[in-house]
Amino acid sequence: MKISVLALFLFIILACNHFLNGRHGLGIGISLIVFGFAANVWSLKYSPKLSPYIIFFGLTPMFVIALGFIIHIQKIIGVLWSFPAIVAFYHFLPEIKARIANLSLIIFTFPIIWNALEIELVIRIYLTMILVSLLAAVSIKFINEQELELKKSATTDFLTGALNRTRLQDILEEVISQNHRTNIPMTLLALDLDYFKKINDEFGHVKGDEVLKDVGAIFKQRCRKVDKIFRSGGEEFLILLYNTKLDSAFNVAEDLRKAVSKLDTLLRRKITISIGVAELEKQESYTNWIKRADDKLYLAKENGRNRTER
Repeated sequence: MKISVLALFLFIILACNHFLNGRHGLGIGISLIVFGFAANVWSLKYSPKLSPYIIFFGLTPMFVIALGFIIHIQKIIGVLWSFPAIVAFYHFLPEIKARIANLSLIIFTFPIIWNALEIELVIRIYLTMILVSLLAAVSIKFINEQELELKKSATTDFLTGALNRTRLQDILEEVISQNHRTNIPMTLLALDLDYFKKINDEFGHVKGDEVLKDVGAIFKQRCRKVDKIFRSGGEEFLILLYNTKLDSAFNVAEDLRKAVSKLDTLLRRKITISIGVAELEKQESYTNWIKRADDKLYLAKENGRNRTER
């Protein structure tokens, strides 16, 4: 938004300058860009999902056409505008669309540049354009990968691979909203490793981490992709079972409990978990839903641990 507003402001000044000085062709060309940026600013404010489409189907063609005007009139000076355009496409558009936009720019401006400049200069310009495009593509790809990695590390528990509490509220509120619209059943499992402090005290924290890692692996293996696994605390987990009623969720919980009890991570101690199961009720908040699952978990612990309560 900030880049678009700044660009809009600067291009308006540039267009006005051209019109006031009698350079109407350049003024018209710049005005096309102004219109494209204005549409993008509007979409970012009122309908952000439309922004990539407005940029690709609106601003990009306008910029390419305007660049043709500018090159035709200003020759080599106009060509210089192509380089920031190439970089801008990669910042405003997804990778594939940015490549298409750059290819369109190169193809559309080629006959104009060919007629305006000497052949040797044209070759140099296009080699430079291709190099700038490649460098921009590699840079943006690296930035996107780093951004995805940062997002993943910010929302994922590094030890178990489960989601952390950062996304918990958003995801639960989303499925609650979906349940209200469609009546799709949602059930929450609250899970806790039994006597985990004793495991750490007896075997050490390194072995305790290994236990958490192995338990997390079982959860991922035995849950579906649509289900969400959270590590909500030290040895505590929450599992959202999508489109699952209470009875089916209880069976899933029992399957998880039995699978964990078969782990041989600790040769001298059996690993067990206690589980509470709560199906989402009508008009229920996510905090109350979690509390009901936790209450069932505490009941499982009070009743002897290594069991599931619903």
